[in-house]
Amino acid sequence: MNTGANGNGQLYFYAGDDVRFYDVTAESTDRAYQLMQTCSVEILSRWLLARGSDPLVSSAWVMDIGCGTGAATMQILASVPLCKIICVDSSADMLGQLRQKVENAYGSISAGGRVFYACEDFRRSGWLDASFKGIDSRIRPTQLDAALSIYALHHLLPDEKLQVYRAIYTSLKPRGMFVLGDLFAFATEWLSSWAQQSEEDWLTQEFDSIPQAKPWLEAILGPHRERLKEAWLAHVRNDNRPLAIQPTGNDASELGQSEIELLSQAGFIGLETAFRIWQSAILIANV
Repeated sequence: MNTGANGNGQLYFYAGDDVRFYDVTAESTDRAYQLMQTCSVEILSRWLLARGSDPLVSSAWVMDIGCGTGAATMQILASVPLCKIICVDSSADMLGQLRQKVENAYGSISAGGRVFYACEDFRRSGWLDASFKGIDSRIRPTQLDAALSIYALHHLLPDEKLQVYRAIYTSLKPRGMFVLGDLFAFATEWLSSWAQQSEEDWLTQEFDSIPQAKPWLEAILGPHRERLKEAWLAHVRNDNRPLAIQPTGNDASELGQSEIELLSQAGFIGLETAFRIWQSAILIANV
């Protein structure tokens, strides 16, 4: 689930012409991809369902930030049948894929008034207010029950992330929850380098083994497989900017460059790491 634009406002390859291949190749780019989606949604769903009775759940509003083609959104719709979801992504093509999924599953692109779409770049000022335009007048940009972002914010620089975290914080009600499932570096350079190389090696092996291990996927990708492998490798090497979860050292100049520090600066409390496999991890933050 990735936001579709790079630092220059241009679409990443998978969010434009190659969006049709995104769902079948994304899980080959990270060994924890499916587990991250499932665990993130389960954490969010259990928290929503534990907050109160059905009337409370029916009024729950969730924002999926960098929703991509909707892997998490579709699971939330099924897990919390009465909640409403605002899906934000900068790629109109990826949102188009999500609309088609929702329509196929629920008979309309809104799933009976439960799903709303916003094609917005969350690095730009005003993206949050713009995401609420045309949505039910009963919900305001400060009344979300929960927000989540999965595999989207690791593309951003620290100052860009801080602005996004501040916007998310202001959008949540008191006791609101933010679930952040993403890629993160480690506090030591050698471990971060090893994790990065391990990820690239695993991605390469996954794509190279497709013809024998997944002939059905080879039939879909055809002559595009090698090109997509190289595009994903270049993306992982050049576009990802994972930060360490915890501060990286004793040097004061390094403080504020970790996810925990940025989330704390944005105002979040109750920060916990709920899950981690190599670079993939899930952080939980509360208002």
